[in-house]
Amino acid sequence: MIDAAHIVEITAIVVESINLILAAIYLLPIIFNPRFHNVNNLLTANLCLLTLITATYWIIDYILHGFFAASFRNTVLLRVFFQYWETLVNCLALYGFVTISVNRCFAVVYPQKRFFKKLSWCFISAGIQWMLGFILPIPVFVGTYMVYLQGNPLLVPWLGPYIFFVVLVIPAVVFVISNGIIYFTVRASSRRVHTITENSSGNFSIERLSSRDIRLLKHMVFVFIIYLTGWSPIYIAAAAGLTRGMPDWLYYLLELPAGAFMQGKLLWTLTWIGPYEFFIVLVVPAVIFAISNGIIYFTVRASSRRVHTAAASISGSSTTECLSSRDILLLKHMVFVFIVYLTGWSPVYIAAAAGVTNGMPAWLYYLLELPAGVSFMILLLDLLWYNHEVRQYLKEKFVRWLHIQ
Repeated sequence: MIDAAHIVEITAIVVESINLILAAIYLLPIIFNPRFHNVNNLLTANLCLLTLITATYWIIDYILHGFFAASFRNTVLLRVFFQYWETLVNCLALYGFVTISVNRCFAVVYPQKRFFKKLSWCFISAGIQWMLGFILPIPVFVGTYMVYLQGNPLLVPWLGPYIFFVVLVIPAVVFVISNGIIYFTVRASSRRVHTITENSSGNFSIERLSSRDIRLLKHMVFVFIIYLTGWSPIYIAAAAGLTRGMPDWLYYLLELPAGAFMQGKLLWTLTWIGPYEFFIVLVVPAVIFAISNGIIYFTVRASSRRVHTAAASISGSSTTECLSSRDILLLKHMVFVFIVYLTGWSPVYIAAAAGVTNGMPAWLYYLLELPAGVSFMILLLDLLWYNHEVRQYLKEKFVRWLHIQ
């Protein structure tokens, strides 16, 4: 008989399979088409590769823990190994997304720096991201091994909050800051152009957000909301310790959006593993995301203001400063992406960091993990939607295939 836990688990496997297909569709054109070989697309390809690895791990993890749990739990070293790789793949995927945000921040703030347009910079930033992904989860491996060796979960009371901060909080903060810098930079550029135009025409100008600023802001907000929505539930619940005794079906449902399956693992029985994972999975990416997006926003904003002021000076008219439509779009998009990120990854890591996952029913824990996978799927679709070149290429290939059929 299939219970609620298996239903949520099957749903999670379907979500991760969709992520696997989307990542492959996005990755192949970038690899095999030379015209897509630039820094932005290669970093996106890196994220797609990480998504393939992460989705594959999650599918295997769901199958082992959901359908072969009895035999799996008897193998101590295998459980420790999966505990480490669980945090590893989550960090790799989230930090890959943060790397794209930071790279965009550098491109907007330093448009004349050729180094940030070279492939060497692409490989350096991707290498740093991979290095952090392997190093940050090491305390999880050590802590779980110590507990299995000593048989005392209280030896590692900080791991839950640590995972919560590293996986959820830090990437979110970095994403917000980097996109904020991008937004204000673009905003400043728009203001300069608008001011020059107004001065040339001699018209009185009232500064406001341009349509480009509004679109950019909406996109950033959209991506951030998806990120929070997908990754927050399972990590918040885990960091808060709510997953202990949680029913299987609820655990699967929480885990599904992020694709991070954690039911039946030692992580949430330790008092410090939850906070540790909360820190590396949630806090660190959030901090980087916030910083990079903040820099982007303020840089764009300053650029828009300079352009608008110049145009007003030429025309001799006075200007009243207000957000342009482009600034509004950029800001909205940043906020949306950040909210999606936190909403998806926070619940399970917060629950683990708070130590409430011990004894949580499996269904409730799965439910906390569910939003993370969904949020990552939305982020992939968002990246594809705003990559007009690759999207147009795939559209042409699809239309051509339909005509052939």
